[in-house]
Amino acid sequence: MTLTILDVPQDVLEIIFLHLHPKSFLNFCCITKQFWTDQYRNPTYWRVSASTTFRIPISPLLHAEGERWYWLYKKLRTQTKAFTWGQGSNGELGLPVLPRSHTSAQLPVVDTRLNRNLIRQGNPSRRQPVNRTNGPADGMPLSNRRNISWPSTMDIPEEVGAIADLQCGGWSTTLLSSQGDLYSVGLLCGEEYVSPGQSYDRLTRLDYRSRVPIKSFSAGRKHVIGLDEEGYVWSWDRIEAPAWQICDKTPMKASTVVGGWSVSSAYTKEGIEYWRVPSGIFGEGTDQMRTPLGSDSLDAAGHEGESSADAGMFVKTTVIPGTGFRSQQPQSEIVHQLGQVLSHIVLEAYIVFITDLAKVFACRIVEDSDPAELSFEVSGFSAPGRQLKDIQGSFRNFAIFTATGEVLSGNQDYLDRLYSWRTASTEADHYVIGLEEAAMGEARLGDIPALQHRGVISIAYGDYHFHALHSDGQITSYGVEPRCCGALGLGDTSGGARFRGVKFGGGNIWNRDARLLPIGYRQGREIWFSKSQEAWLKRLEDLIRTPEAYPLHHPTFAALDGQEDKQGAYSEWVEREGRAWEDGIQNQDGLRSYFAISVAAAGWHSAALVLENTEMAKKIEEKWSDKEGRYIWESHGFPRISLPTGFEFPGSGELHEWRGGMPSVEELGLAEQDVDTA
Repeated sequence: MTLTILDVPQDVLEIIFLHLHPKSFLNFCCITKQFWTDQYRNPTYWRVSASTTFRIPISPLLHAEGERWYWLYKKLRTQTKAFTWGQGSNGELGLPVLPRSHTSAQLPVVDTRLNRNLIRQGNPSRRQPVNRTNGPADGMPLSNRRNISWPSTMDIPEEVGAIADLQCGGWSTTLLSSQGDLYSVGLLCGEEYVSPGQSYDRLTRLDYRSRVPIKSFSAGRKHVIGLDEEGYVWSWDRIEAPAWQICDKTPMKASTVVGGWSVSSAYTKEGIEYWRVPSGIFGEGTDQMRTPLGSDSLDAAGHEGESSADAGMFVKTTVIPGTGFRSQQPQSEIVHQLGQVLSHIVLEAYIVFITDLAKVFACRIVEDSDPAELSFEVSGFSAPGRQLKDIQGSFRNFAIFTATGEVLSGNQDYLDRLYSWRTASTEADHYVIGLEEAAMGEARLGDIPALQHRGVISIAYGDYHFHALHSDGQITSYGVEPRCCGALGLGDTSGGARFRGVKFGGGNIWNRDARLLPIGYRQGREIWFSKSQEAWLKRLEDLIRTPEAYPLHHPTFAALDGQEDKQGAYSEWVEREGRAWEDGIQNQDGLRSYFAISVAAAGWHSAALVLENTEMAKKIEEKWSDKEGRYIWESHGFPRISLPTGFEFPGSGELHEWRGGMPSVEELGLAEQDVDTA
């Protein structure tokens, strides 16, 4: 019996495929027409190729799906753009520098003790703009240091090339290029009691004295920690200074690194190791020492001879017991209880990790204490048959992802209650402890409906806001926007953010916050990138706020400004219109015009890597424009809609229909007593 290549099992073929370069793979697929048809868009092959070629971090939640990875591989090099939004007072958004004639007003300096001292010395702010290559530049316009509420493209130097990953720090944004170089913009450490280093307006390469490319990194609040291809760990706390190599007794080697609020961590052969981030530049005031490494260590790490001096940071690390499954005996009791670590995160006061036994554990971060006494199981996330896939989080919030598409929310307050209860219950009756433990598990943070079974593959947390990335390339936004800085990415006060379900607080513009209304947590609010959508929201806002809008639309303004349930309901109609924005525009790859592949957040700002299909985006603009190039809604009045309560918003023309049919009172979160009485 003669076998052909068509008879080889698919799982064996995929093993063979993974050893081939893309060009060789495509040539191999040309053996027969049928083989080409069946295999040339093989999702497993292109998923691995995209990860290895462009260093794209692959989420355990994102499996090989149809032709998606084939198209992503083709577009990653040419269509990837980095977008940022939110607070930009430190230059962390990396926006293009506008001509001096377009320079916006200088942002107010926050009234702090440090800034008051600087003002007395004739320096109104410690944040100085710098040239990308030549350091500080006098007189550079600060127009790129502004807050923005709509995603805007970063100014990316040509040398960066294709972008593999993007993350936010407390005052910075950092990119990893497909060549293995890190670039940062803004200020890595902005704490007032620390010498902060320079603030950079443009992406600047982070220096480290090694020839080995960086394969992955993590941005903590005030530092960046990188992992090179040989497994060595590097840390930066200033953009203008080279990294130090993290060492214990010898240079540390790890498989993953995670930067936290004030702690760094790595997953090594010993398990989860963590250490305190120095509270000052070069570890001033801590037990860390920045010391030249021995020549043997330097050679092992791939340093370049004489430039290696002053490259090592010896740190005091702590290992969480039982997390080094690979180095423990299989019959070890603690390993049997924990299982193998799948993923871990670093919060402000805890390290939280999940294991292959579908369990969640937390270890409180306390100086000079036994981690065994600080670790405990967080049973509120476990359930019979539930498989845990990933955990993501930062600062004081986190999310746990299950195999069935659940996104389980948690926060540090919940962990604090568990820790306090456990330390206070050591002498209590075991039966009583069991009952109280069950009650504590039920008391965890409620899960967000808009995230459940919606294809969420990652969540990025800032201080008070957060974003979810969905498998279809959309990003949804949640939380609070401090001082209306734009961190939600849903628009600003004068640009129609109210129509996205954003509620502005009282007080003046510099002190009030903006928050997402409850309906956003039920239905989700997608971040838009299209300029036509931005213009539409601005038009809606103008129709109810400009002088000519009165008196016709005064009731509309009153309803949208002072009645949260009606504002939320109208925002749902707007959201449905936005979801249909690209209807009728077909694209062979099946991807939307702006397809997000990653999202990041920290502090008061956010960022995303997005595949922008410029041809498709142009067609969408044409769809919503007339022959003169004006948007078709510019001559229209305010859209009238009705609610299931019977209330009708004033406006022009006939009532507009709801796409997908009018939602129920429950779906819109309208009070039942409002029905027929609004």
